[in-house]
Amino acid sequence: FMLGVYVLLGTRRRVATRGAALFMTLFTLLTVWIYMTDPVPDCGCFGDAVRLTHGETLLKNIVLLVAALYLQYRPLRLRRLVSVRHSWIVSVCSLVYAVGLSLYALHYLPPVEFTPYRIGADVRAALQGKARDADEARLANFYLADMETGEDLTEQVVSDTGYVFVLAVPHVETADDGCNDRLNDLYDACNDRGMAFYMATASDRAGAADWCDRTGAAYRIVMAEDTELQAMVRSNPGLLLLHDGKIAGKWSNNNLPEAERLGAEVARFGQASPWSGTPWPVLAVWMALLLVVTLADSVWIGQKFYRHHIYVKRFKLNKTMRKNIVAGNWKMNKTLQEGVALAQELNAALQ
Repeated sequence: FMLGVYVLLGTRRRVATRGAALFMTLFTLLTVWIYMTDPVPDCGCFGDAVRLTHGETLLKNIVLLVAALYLQYRPLRLRRLVSVRHSWIVSVCSLVYAVGLSLYALHYLPPVEFTPYRIGADVRAALQGKARDADEARLANFYLADMETGEDLTEQVVSDTGYVFVLAVPHVETADDGCNDRLNDLYDACNDRGMAFYMATASDRAGAADWCDRTGAAYRIVMAEDTELQAMVRSNPGLLLLHDGKIAGKWSNNNLPEAERLGAEVARFGQASPWSGTPWPVLAVWMALLLVVTLADSVWIGQKFYRHHIYVKRFKLNKTMRKNIVAGNWKMNKTLQEGVALAQELNAALQ
């Protein structure tokens, strides 16, 4: 990320171009090996955001490698948009932005949802073969089954016209149980309001029993597929809200809804954001930050050049004035000398 910012703004050009060439060389060799041996179906370079075949990934890396090698031998081709003096500000802002965004996504949920389990997606329509697009069609893998009998409960859950909470816990062994009191309070509040509450896990019965012993859980535990649970909510545990078969809300274990204000919390969800599944809001924040830094640097450079221009102008004016004064003094001295000579001649004639 830092190398990309340096290349974009033309700062630290030699480090940026050499680093980009090294990175692209290594990744191109890696994608050549993936293309030839096919060890995985998808290299996962862009996750669920952009899906590329091995051939497309290799072609993309070759193009970027050629560009990186060209810039390595012609680093001055990069146009500098931020001065050397203020390049450290770009570095600090880039690092803070990248680390801050990552920590936010880890502590809460990613601000951009690229999985099919985005708010507004219709799980019921996908299971019935009426999905609106290819991403929503992937929701047909949604599956819940009774832990004891193995009975398929998927249809029962998605057919509920009310609110249904699904607590996604892919593996209880690695789940954070520090939020169990809030979950238990939330379950009690759901019971009071007639809302269904399930816990879905890929762990076995022993794992489910261990979770109940550790947390005092009284909610119903059902089985689900591991990969789907990880895609539902990027948190372990994470909470998913269904309403009339559609995904109405998602929470991480660090920002679960308050049981006392459950009705108000639920009412805020249920409508997909127009920015759902697009990175533009996140990119807009970053581009605005870069624009502010670049404009501030340009203003600083501009006023510096302006001051220099004023200094040069004054220097030239003073130089001209000094020349005029010297020329004037020289003329006065010459006139005085001529006057003295004339006076001497007159004096000699009179004598």
